[in-house]
Amino acid sequence: MSYFRSYYIEIKHVAYPLSFGKSHSMEEGDSFAKKFGGDQGTDPDWFLLTAEGVDEKGDLISTTSFYLADFRFKDDTKDYIVKDWQWFDLTSLGEVAKVRFKVTSSDVGGYGMNTPAYFCIDNIDEPRLQYVGNYEVVELNGLSTEIDLETWFNDLNGSPITTRVISMPKGTNASIEDNLLTLQRDVKGAVNGQLVIMAVCEKMSKMVTIDIKSEVASDVSDFVTKKSLTLYPNPASHMITVEGILSIESHSYKIVDIQGAVVKQGALDSNNQIDIQNLISGVYFIVLDQEKEYLKFMKK
Repeated sequence: MSYFRSYYIEIKHVAYPLSFGKSHSMEEGDSFAKKFGGDQGTDPDWFLLTAEGVDEKGDLISTTSFYLADFRFKDDTKDYIVKDWQWFDLTSLGEVAKVRFKVTSSDVGGYGMNTPAYFCIDNIDEPRLQYVGNYEVVELNGLSTEIDLETWFNDLNGSPITTRVISMPKGTNASIEDNLLTLQRDVKGAVNGQLVIMAVCEKMSKMVTIDIKSEVASDVSDFVTKKSLTLYPNPASHMITVEGILSIESHSYKIVDIQGAVVKQGALDSNNQIDIQNLISGVYFIVLDQEKEYLKFMKK
């Protein structure tokens, strides 16, 4: 059996096969499944499609997820059920022997999931959202610099792309307006670290890491000295530990999903651990505010 590299697929949700003659289950509810959001529209319901990449032995290599319905927003107007075709990015699975799919839901009863386990798959396409920039290092020798991020990313279908800052080096401030990145220094001395930018286009996302350097000798003593950071266990289901931090000061963190949304934030405990048991299964990134890299992990 040979391995292949995963691309994109188009997906949408269907309640039942048409022959059942049923109305849309998540919108209206039925004798088995609840109406998503409940009668008041405030229940935090969700319906999740997970793609699993496996090797020749059938062992799990990687996963990525896509919400076919999500009613967990504080603002109920943002709640949605995917009814039209949407692109599902499978490229993060890497090279796999097979891709298998499973669906999970917040609506579970004594006999398992109540939500109808149906979804549609159509086109398989090459990665549309591409990094086309030639930046590997940005020299920040002045007080600030501006970069047009529209020159960094390209969507093969010409769809609009939005960008956001995921992480920046300590001693800098980065902001994006209309895809124009403004990077400023807020300390004297050298700035050396990594800037992480995420591009999002029609539910697809791509993360790019750029080294930020300056030629001025550092007179700042509060940069964190560290080895390369690692996470364990990975994949994890309850607690995850960040290993390699040498600083004794407290570290705040953000956990970001593959679409760039911050799903959890706080401070590491005294054992440099984070409780992730309330996260939905899928791929996430941990960004430590005082570190110069982001860490990828999988929640089982």
